[in-house]
Amino acid sequence: MAMGLLLVPLFNLLLILIWCTQILVVFAVEDIAGAGNGNGTSREAELEVIREADRVINLPGQPPVSFPHYAGYVQLPNYHNSHNTSSSSSSSNKALFYWFFHAQQNASSKPLLLWLNGGPGCSSVAYGAAQELGPFLVRSNGTLILNNFSWNKVANVLFLEAPVGVGFSYTNNSKDVETLGDAVTAADSYAFLVEWFKRFPAFKSREFYISGESYAGHYVPQLADLIYQRNKHSSSSSYINLKGFMIGNAVINGPTDSRGMFDYAWSHAIISDQLHYNLVNECDFAHENNQTEHCNDHMRAFLQAYSDIDIYGIYAPVCLSSSSSDSNKAKASTYNSIRLLVAPRLLTQHELWHRLPSGYDPCTENYVEQYFNREDVQRALHANVTKLSYPYTPCSGVIKGWNDSPDTLLPVIQKLLKAGLRIWIYSGDTDGRVPVTSTRYSIKKMGLRVKQEWRAWFDEGQVAGWVETYQEGGGLTFATVRGAGHQVPAFAPRRNCSRIAVVGLGEESSFLHPPSSSLLSLLLNSEMAFLFHKFQEFVKTLAKNSMLSKNPRQLQFEADINRLFLYTSYNRLGRNADEADVDEIIDMASKAPVADQQKQVQENIHLQIKSFCMSMDKLLLPDVKKINEGIESSEQSNPAPRQSGLSFAIGRNTPSVKHHDVPETRPLGRADVSQRLKDLIGYTLDIKPSQIPHKEAGQGLFLNGECDVGAVVAVYPGVIYSPAYYRYIPGYPRVNAQNSYLITRYDGTVINAQPWGSGGETRDFWDGLTVPEIRPNMQGGEKGPDRFWKLLSKPLDQRQLGNRGNLLEGRNPLALAHFANHPAKDVAPNVMICPYDFPLTENEMRVYIPNVVFGDAEEVKMKRFGSFWFKLGGSRNGGSDIPVLKTLVLVATRALSDEEVLLNYRLSNSKRRPGWYTPVDEEEDRRRWS
Repeated sequence: MAMGLLLVPLFNLLLILIWCTQILVVFAVEDIAGAGNGNGTSREAELEVIREADRVINLPGQPPVSFPHYAGYVQLPNYHNSHNTSSSSSSSNKALFYWFFHAQQNASSKPLLLWLNGGPGCSSVAYGAAQELGPFLVRSNGTLILNNFSWNKVANVLFLEAPVGVGFSYTNNSKDVETLGDAVTAADSYAFLVEWFKRFPAFKSREFYISGESYAGHYVPQLADLIYQRNKHSSSSSYINLKGFMIGNAVINGPTDSRGMFDYAWSHAIISDQLHYNLVNECDFAHENNQTEHCNDHMRAFLQAYSDIDIYGIYAPVCLSSSSSDSNKAKASTYNSIRLLVAPRLLTQHELWHRLPSGYDPCTENYVEQYFNREDVQRALHANVTKLSYPYTPCSGVIKGWNDSPDTLLPVIQKLLKAGLRIWIYSGDTDGRVPVTSTRYSIKKMGLRVKQEWRAWFDEGQVAGWVETYQEGGGLTFATVRGAGHQVPAFAPRRNCSRIAVVGLGEESSFLHPPSSSLLSLLLNSEMAFLFHKFQEFVKTLAKNSMLSKNPRQLQFEADINRLFLYTSYNRLGRNADEADVDEIIDMASKAPVADQQKQVQENIHLQIKSFCMSMDKLLLPDVKKINEGIESSEQSNPAPRQSGLSFAIGRNTPSVKHHDVPETRPLGRADVSQRLKDLIGYTLDIKPSQIPHKEAGQGLFLNGECDVGAVVAVYPGVIYSPAYYRYIPGYPRVNAQNSYLITRYDGTVINAQPWGSGGETRDFWDGLTVPEIRPNMQGGEKGPDRFWKLLSKPLDQRQLGNRGNLLEGRNPLALAHFANHPAKDVAPNVMICPYDFPLTENEMRVYIPNVVFGDAEEVKMKRFGSFWFKLGGSRNGGSDIPVLKTLVLVATRALSDEEVLLNYRLSNSKRRPGWYTPVDEEEDRRRWS
C-alpha cells in the first residue's frame, strides 16, 4: 500500500497561507453563488476558484487515487434563521463541514448520495467516511488505506457533519447548541444542500439519494420530507432532484423497536423464556414512561444479559485490550450523554444501559480521533479554521440536549412512498440494538402490499441476505445483510483489538457478509435488479423444461444456450427495459426452439463484439472509420423503434463494407490501450496473482472496472483445432496434464491459447506458432505446466497451418480469457462460456479476433438471418454461404465490479482431478460428460 505524502518544508508556508484564507472563502461563497450582476462565465470562474480552494491535496497518509475529493465549510444563509424560532439573531452563525468524493469511474454520469450518521451527535466524517464506506480508512500508524468496498465505486458520495456541534461543524452563537433537535437538523441540512449545489452546480441535476444508519432513521426521512415539501414551491435554483433514500438498522418506530429488541434477544438465546415472558407481559411498549417496578426489574435483567457481549454485533468478540480500556470508558461516557436522550425510554433510566459499548469499533475509533486532531490533517481538509475551543471527537461532547425526537417516522415514510420516492430499508442480522425483528415489525405496521415475496439475494455467488419488496408508490424494499451488525458498511467479526477481520478495514476479506456497496448498487438500479431477479428465477427451472432434450449432454447444452439467451438479451435491453420486455424474453426462453435462441445469442454477442471493435478502432486508428459503415448510415437515415425478444434477429441485409488497406495504428503501448478502453466501455482486464487460497492458483484474471450481466467480459485467443487435427495439439494425447490453456467447445472444437500468452505490443501477422516476447501485467514466473509444455511439445511445421497467418492486434485487452481460474470451494463462478461463430466476411473486425485456424480451414456453411450468419442447414431463408471462425467468449452471469473472473471448468469424472478442483455442480458435470 502506498505511503502518505510527506510535507516538505518548502510547502509548509504555502499550506499555511491556503489554510488561513479558508475562513474568508467560506463567507464569500454565498455572495459569489447568488450574485445577480455579471455574466454567467465570470460567476462560474469565481465558483471554480472556490471549489479549487476546497480541493483536498497532500492529505497526510493518503494513497494515490485518480478521483478528486473536496472538503470545507458551507455557511448557512441568513434566511435559514426563520426556521429556527429560538434564534434572535438576524445574521448567520452556522457553518457545516463536508467531505465530498467523486465517483471512482464515470463520475459525470453517476448519481449523488448524501450519507448521514446517527447518534444523534455522531460524525459522518469520523464514522461513515473514515471507518465505514469512504474510500480511505484510517490505520493505527496514522496512514490511510484504500477501502475495496467504498461506496464511491458506484456513486458520488457526500458526507455531512450535522448539526452544529458535531465534528468540525460550528456556530458562533452558543444558544444554537441548546435548541438542537430533529427539526433543526433537517432544516440545517436542507439549507446546506441548497448552498452546496450552488458551489457544485454540475451535480444539481443528478439523481440524488440520501442514506444513513441507526438514528439516521430519523434524520434521513425527515430531510427527505423537507426536500419534498420545499420542491413543491422551489425555483429551479433550489430544486433538488431527490429520487429516494436508504436507511440501515434504523430507529423508526419506538414501540416496535423495543418489542423487536426483546424478541430478538430471546430468539437468539440471549435471554431466558421466563425473562422474555415477563418483559412482554409486564412492560407497556406503547407508553414507555409509565412502567411498573416489576418492569424495571426485568429491564435491568435484560441489560445484564448484554453486559458481556456487544449488543451491536452479538457474535463479535468484545475488545479486551487493557491499554484502550480507560479511553474507551471516557468515550462511552461522552457518547452516552447524548444517546440516553433518544434511546428507548424503557432502558435509559437504567445505569447498565450507559455501560453498553457504542457499537463502533473502539480501536479504529481511537485511530480516527487521533488522526482528525492532527493539525496537518486539519489544514489539508480546510477544517477547524476558527480554532474551536474543544478537541475533535467522533461523537459530540458539546451537545448536551435534544429537543425533539418523534416516537415514530412511519407516517413520514408512508407519505414519501406515495409521493413516488424509492425507499430501501436494510438490516444487519446480528445487530441486537435495532434488530431485524424490530424493522420487520415496523414495516408490518405500515400494512404494505407485497410485490415480491421473501427471497435470497446474492453477492459473488454467496447468499448475502434476504429481501422482500412492496408495491406502494415508488416501492419499498427491505433487505437483510447476512452476518453484519449494526454498522453494515464496516461490521464483521473482530478477533481482537489489534487485528480486525473486517471487509475493507483490514488485510483480510470475509464471506461472512457482503460489501454494503452491493446494496447501494441495488438501490440505484432497483428496477433493473427487479427485472433481473425474474431472469434468475427462470434460470432455476431450466432443467425442468419439457422442451429440452432428454439426452443428458444435449440437455446441458440447451440449458446453457437458454441461460445465455436470457443473460445476453437482458444486457441488450439495457436501462430502457420495462417489465413487458422482460416478460417477452422469458416467454421466448420457455417456448422458442433452442436453435432460434442460439441465433439470438449469436446476434447479441456479435453486436457487443462489434461495439468493442469500434472502440478499439477509435483508440488505435488515426482516421477512425465506423465498422459496417453502410449499416450504421442506413440505421441513421431510417430509424427503427426499439425491438425486443427474438425480433432482435430480424435486421437489415446491407453488406459489410470491405477495406483492404491495413491502416497505420497509433504508437500506444498495451497498458495505455487497456486503460483507454476502460475509459470508453467501463472495464478492462488485468492479470495478477489469484485471490484463490490454493498454492496452485497462480495467475488470475481480474476485471478492472464494472460491467453488466450478459456482457462479453473476455475472448478466448489462440489456435483453433478441429477434431481432425487433434494429434497436432502440443502434448497430445496427454493434453490435460501438459497444457492448462486448452478449452473445448461443445461441438468438439479445441482452442489452444498457450502460444498467444498475454498478447503483444503491436499489430502484426500472427502464425499461431510464435509466443509473443512481451507479456504485460504478468507477475511472477511461469507455472509448472507452462515449462512442461515447452519441453515436450514438438515444433509445428508451417505447412500444417491452413494459412500463412492473420493480421491480429496483439494489444487486445480482452484477449485474456485463458487466464480465468476455476472458483474456490463454495464460491460460484461469475462468467460462463459462450460459443461465438465469427463471420469471416467482417474484414474490419477480424484484426480483433485473436484466433487462427490450424490445418485446412473447414468451410462451414452458414445462412444469413438478419444481420448475422448462422449454421442452419435446410433453412428456407436465402443468402450466400460464408465461412466462420469458431471461437469462444466469456459472458458475465451477474454484474461485475473490480473482482477476479471465475469460470467453471467442467472436468471429466473419469479422470483424476487436480488438487485445486472442487466441482461447482457434480450433477451438471455428469451431464456434460455422459
